[in-house]
Amino acid sequence: MNNELFRENMVENGYAVLKQCISRPLIIEYQQAIKFKLGQMLEDVNISPKGDIYIDFLETIKHYAQFQVQVDLSKFVFYKELHIKRFLQPQVLEKLTFALGPDLECNREVELAVNVRDTKGDYLVKKFHQEYWSGCGLNSANMDTNCY
Repeated sequence: MNNELFRENMVENGYAVLKQCISRPLIIEYQQAIKFKLGQMLEDVNISPKGDIYIDFLETIKHYAQFQVQVDLSKFVFYKELHIKRFLQPQVLEKLTFALGPDLECNREVELAVNVRDTKGDYLVKKFHQEYWSGCGLNSANMDTNCY
């Protein structure tokens, strides 16, 4: 997507989709961080982690509130400064700077949004657009990165 189309989508639709803009090494770094934190949380309740994000997440929310798991994961990702690395990916930074200008600020995310597949609960599964519109103000832009 060229810069003009990105800006047009942001203005017209309120969002734009960039594909293949996060490097594979950064995605792997996200995955490793999440596996590590989930593993720590499981070990704290004397359960051996399986090393699979999905399986370990489902096991972790049996022992902790899902919201708390998401907050703890977000804090760990923030600690590892992965959110900064994500916004500094060349294609992401170029598009955001072109559309919004160079005076950008990155706020700490309050939670890592997680959709759990194969579940019927409304809290666990939201439509794609709801992840962006449930809490984002006029002065902010959310960025969703699928790391599973």
